[in-house]
Amino acid sequence: MNVNTDMRLMAANEAFMKLGFLVGMTNIPDKNCAVPQLWFVHFDVEPCLQSLMDFLATLKRNQESALKRNLEDVGIVVETAILPTWESQQNDSLEECSLLPETKKKSSNNFLSRREFLRLVPDTTPETMAQQLLMVFSSYYVRLLVSGQLPEVHAGQHKTMGHRPCLCQFVKTTLLGKEFFGLQQRWTLC
Repeated sequence: MNVNTDMRLMAANEAFMKLGFLVGMTNIPDKNCAVPQLWFVHFDVEPCLQSLMDFLATLKRNQESALKRNLEDVGIVVETAILPTWESQQNDSLEECSLLPETKKKSSNNFLSRREFLRLVPDTTPETMAQQLLMVFSSYYVRLLVSGQLPEVHAGQHKTMGHRPCLCQFVKTTLLGKEFFGLQQRWTLC
């Protein structure tokens, strides 16, 4: 998959979460081509939202700098080409001029690019942060769930998918990891 697909799945999950579903995508190779498949999983996100909100509120009180450091990693890099000015293209006919810069034909001196890091989870209230985290990780969670790659859980706060971690447990361990292990509910992986 790519960033565009993940961003669109995040937007789709924002809407589907309200209806009790999560959507994810797999791209399974089959002979000479890959077969993309959309997966819809019935999932009540409310218990996870509440659990993650409580967890983030505790972290904001006790370990705010470490929380901010981990949340800074949740973002995307957007690269934007800055097109040359029209004056530099006076000799070219407007009909022959391409709309997008061609990096292969032109040298890097003819256009500039700007890279910008966009944070996907703002440092705001625990509720807003929890909602954003659930949206960001939801399609990845579904992809691992349907492909059988989520670890088994023997104990935890709440289980909604049999012996698989719920979405909030997945977010806590994936993003927040070992640094906050003492604050989270302990759960054993097989």
